[in-house]
Amino acid sequence: MLITVILFFALVTLFPIKWAAAFTDGKNTGLAACALASVLAPALAVMTFRISPGGFNGVVLAYLAMVAGYVSVLRIPARSIVGFAVVVMALQLAAIAALISFNNGRLVIGF
Repeated sequence: MLITVILFFALVTLFPIKWAAAFTDGKNTGLAACALASVLAPALAVMTFRISPGGFNGVVLAYLAMVAGYVSVLRIPARSIVGFAVVVMALQLAAIAALISFNNGRLVIGF
């Protein structure tokens, strides 16, 4: 079940990751690299959240782990990591909100 959620999240956020990486001058912005990053980074975030104490601190640590996964795979320059983090979060939230909006307020994966 967890793998299904990670793959679904990767599919929905593939193009927002690609656009954010291109916007912040990432060195590795190909579709294959973005697909790898969109699978690896949420998996890192889930593992980080599971080993953290949870709560708000766990969410923050999971988000930092996810951004670190994106940055390492996509080779985002150090000068634009913060900008990448802001842009990718905004684009991912917009993509997920649009998906929920188009599906009558429900997620597709049947929870």
